[in-house]
Amino acid sequence: MSVNQNIVNCKECKSASLCFQYLSRQDIADFASVSTESAIKFTKEFEKGGILKLEGKEIKIVDKDKMMEIAERG
Repeated sequence: MSVNQNIVNCKECKSASLCFQYLSRQDIADFASVSTESAIKFTKEFEKGGILKLEGKEIKIVDKDKMMEIAERG
């Protein structure tokens, strides 16, 4: 299962977007096995694509379906 699928299907949280409130950018990078800079770049690209919304340190998933599509296609 990809990082996107794990995040979207987060069963520990009532909402997948709530999982991000507990994760730093470094945590997300470590989870995805990429550099912090790459994790930040990806989150910003996802925001530009309307998939995520960045509000300070908070990250919200706006388009779950698109996130899953990216996860499945790679």
